[in-house]
Amino acid sequence: MAAGFDGVEVHGANGYQVDQVLRDSTNHRSDPYGGPLHHRARLLLVGLRLSPLNSFNDSADSDPIGVITWLVQQLNDLPLAYLHLMHGDVLTTARERIRRGAVLNAADPATFYSPGPVGYTDYPTLAAA
Repeated sequence: MAAGFDGVEVHGANGYQVDQVLRDSTNHRSDPYGGPLHHRARLLLVGLRLSPLNSFNDSADSDPIGVITWLVQQLNDLPLAYLHLMHGDVLTTARERIRRGAVLNAADPATFYSPGPVGYTDYPTLAAA
């Protein structure tokens, strides 16, 4: 915030480090950051981008829908700024707007990559059910 940023996205997708720690095919650790999913997820539980169905760089999981479902349940209790999911087929396991079948906000491409809140944080929110 002091540097003028509204937030930071941790890249947890595409076989990079966070993705490798999360996936059971690449994380063979026996310490508190390996083994069960709740240990593997310790590093990334912060705005987050995930791609559970993308096996980029040979990083895959035996149960990608199970992983994303468990993670979303954990993330619901955290004050995340957002959850960025790659691949629309996992969205049905995600947060309130999608679960409730609410209409998604329409994107305004004219505001993409513009300075300030317009096009980033000015989209309407969904009231809690």
